[in-house]
Amino acid sequence: PLYSALKTFAVQKAVVDPASIEASVGGARWVWSTKYQDMSQSEDRHYVMGINWANPNCFDCLQGSNGSTYYQRTNINVPLIQCAMGGTVTTRGSLTKSYTVADSSMDFYFLLRTDINFGTMVGGKAVDTGLPVSAEDVKYTFERAMSGEVPNSVGASYLSFVDSVNIVSDMNELKNTQAGGKSVFDALNEGLDKPFTTLAADKYDADEDAGKYQVIHLHLKEQYPQQMVTLSAGQISIVCMDRIEEVNKGITVANYDPNTHVLYGDPSTMKEGVDHGVYFSGPYVLSHVDDYGSYLERNPGWNPEAEDAAQIKYVDMLAISDNSTQTAAFRNGELDEAMPGGENIALCEADANINMVKTPSVSVTSLMPILRGTSKMTDENLRKAVLYAINTDEVIAVMGAENYVPAGSNLIMLNTGYRFQQDLAKSAEYLNAYYESQGQ
Repeated sequence: PLYSALKTFAVQKAVVDPASIEASVGGARWVWSTKYQDMSQSEDRHYVMGINWANPNCFDCLQGSNGSTYYQRTNINVPLIQCAMGGTVTTRGSLTKSYTVADSSMDFYFLLRTDINFGTMVGGKAVDTGLPVSAEDVKYTFERAMSGEVPNSVGASYLSFVDSVNIVSDMNELKNTQAGGKSVFDALNEGLDKPFTTLAADKYDADEDAGKYQVIHLHLKEQYPQQMVTLSAGQISIVCMDRIEEVNKGITVANYDPNTHVLYGDPSTMKEGVDHGVYFSGPYVLSHVDDYGSYLERNPGWNPEAEDAAQIKYVDMLAISDNSTQTAAFRNGELDEAMPGGENIALCEADANINMVKTPSVSVTSLMPILRGTSKMTDENLRKAVLYAINTDEVIAVMGAENYVPAGSNLIMLNTGYRFQQDLAKSAEYLNAYYESQGQ
């Protein structure tokens, strides 16, 4: 039996539209979707939210080895594809305009948007660098993650089934490859307001109005049902090839010295008022970091007319690690949003001024037999006897019904509708089979 932890968000009822609270399955809160009840405040009023992690380690996505930059990463760098609440794969908030999977289930094609530029900070303000977020950056990001040559890298596991990452240069590849009874070319064109007619020569040639797009092709080593979900992970969101190569030039796993080398995205370089030179592909730019939190500003390089453009210009993520302290600050009106846990969830639910939003995450808890050493559980019949003896409702009651929901499988970690049922007759049948095999 498996149980998925619930992500729980609390917002001030008078301030925040609860319908705008969204989160990704593989990442954190989509702050860019958040709206005030009074949107006339969106250009000046800072949205203040409490997060659980202090002391961020690095804002280079690939080095996000813990949760300390989890909430920032999800909003300051764009993934190739998104997986929304409920496990729905979507292009909203991603670099992809449309996508398809070839009949082999081993070839994935992504038509890239042309309306996102990298943003950075200059003179204390977020600016559009004019540098498009492109197929070259996707290829660089993924191959860098797969290389094993980056100090403190955590990205390889998300791409372990990917064999190659290519920028499509031959239209015949798209027209001659089948995807669900049509060509990949036709599949990528479905639903586009401005049809795809030509492959762009490079990132500067890409132009949606002219029908020129870049296409990324991922080829897998073998079929992997969860691949689309893993592509949404914040650790492999798209980074800027040009800037990282410039800042990290010459630094490798072999020669990296944390006492002398300052890597791209190090928080120590991102103080208030500093032109830190870090480029961000997401709907927000990270302005600066201090002892209290991280401060974001809308990326002016992200198409303001897009449905996934940031709704609120300024976001302050205040790091309050103690959940009771964070919840108290929230209930006192010092925060617009908090992430209550444990007994603090009940406190917020009982408050008439608070709206709660809950959604399953991909974090699961499972019960597994011990198969090591002299364990009797190596016997299949005994394992089945134990399995059918378990009442999953009793297990979830102990874990906390307000914090967990049933999950069907740890292969895809999405709600398949399957629910394991206790069956004591079957349990007795397998237990007797075990005894018989032991001569008892």
